[in-house]
Amino acid sequence: MRYLTHDPSVVRRWAEKRGARPALSDDGFLRLAMPDQEYTAEGRLSWEEFAGLFTAENLAFVYDEVPGSDFWAIGPEDEVRPFVTEAIPEHVP
Repeated sequence: MRYLTHDPSVVRRWAEKRGARPALSDDGFLRLAMPDQEYTAEGRLSWEEFAGLFTAENLAFVYDEVPGSDFWAIGPEDEVRPFVTEAIPEHVP
């Protein structure tokens, strides 16, 4: 099941559980660097820096709690909310 949050502490708990670290993409967007991904020293952030930017930019985090899933998205809520609704199966009577 997918969820949406504006709480950076939820992002941190989810990421740390999967070995991910806060980072900036080459084009300056907040992201999570998963254990198998390379990222430059310039792109590294502390969790405090991440939380400050995440909150200041009023971003949302969509994440999946299905065992084995590492799905996530960070961005403005109107851009990431569709990832939550598309994960909800339609009820077919």
